Amino acid sequence: MFLVENVRKVYRIKERGSWFSRQWKEVEAVSGLSFAMQPGSIVGLLGVNGAGKTTTIKMCCTLLEPTSGSITVDGYDAVRCDRQVKALVNMIAGGERMLYWRLTGRENLQYFGSLYGLSGSRLAERVDTLLDLVELRETAMSA
Repeated sequence: MFLVENVRKVYRIKERGSWFSRQWKEVEAVSGLSFAMQPGSIVGLLGVNGAGKTTTIKMCCTLLEPTSGSITVDGYDAVRCDRQVKALVNMIAGGERMLYWRLTGRENLQYFGSLYGLSGSRLAERVDTLLDLVELRETAMSA
């Protein structure tokens, strides 16, 4: 379970000025966000550009630390126990054009399953189960 409580993220950004000036401004990307996600749920974050969606996801995946508030994943604090949280959470950002876009849906599941130590018939069975769960088995071979 994800439990996000009163999370806030503030970035310090250097303002324009001379090369040696040390003038900073603070930009609040996320302000007092709280929500809970139960196991097995599918959640989407919607909002306008700059609303803090990516920042929130990165904090939940331990890629960024919140300025304040707390994020707990299956009882683990996402800041103090980041390794345990990383073992539980995966993130694939849609904007990158690395390996994932070249793989079919089935190949992506096989790739990530192998990263978690699955192989052979166990991996194939798990991939088929997941594709059936989201009703994508028939289109999983399309790139």
